[in-house]
Amino acid sequence: MDKITTPVVCQETADEMVVEFEQQGGSWAAIEAWESHSSGTDGPGDAERTTVTGGIVSSYEYDGCVYCGDTAFFKCGTCDTLSCHDGYSDTAYCQPCSKQVHLSGDIDEIDGSEQSDGITDVDQSTGITKKYSSH
Repeated sequence: MDKITTPVVCQETADEMVVEFEQQGGSWAAIEAWESHSSGTDGPGDAERTTVTGGIVSSYEYDGCVYCGDTAFFKCGTCDTLSCHDGYSDTAYCQPCSKQVHLSGDIDEIDGSEQSDGITDVDQSTGITKKYSSH
């Protein structure tokens, strides 16, 4: 396994997106994000859930949150939700908890769905890009 996808909440808009992380050395780097148009799944079928450990970083190719553009992440210590973050301030707003949180330390593990080579499909009627994993 060298890629996973996981839901991420935008701290500005509370909208959910899916972020793909790729193992790069001892870290897991965000490489791509897209809007989530499903209810808790990353594509069709039941993807195998897993927890990965190592530093959680953003790659140079990562364009950031699809809603606000933030390129870093924070994980709430109360609800464990992964959210986007500007990467500079020492506080963030956890939308699911509806509270301001103080940030400290690094994210060293995340839960996600294992990904193999995926396919991307563009719905021609809406223009929405959907990414599915092949199992």
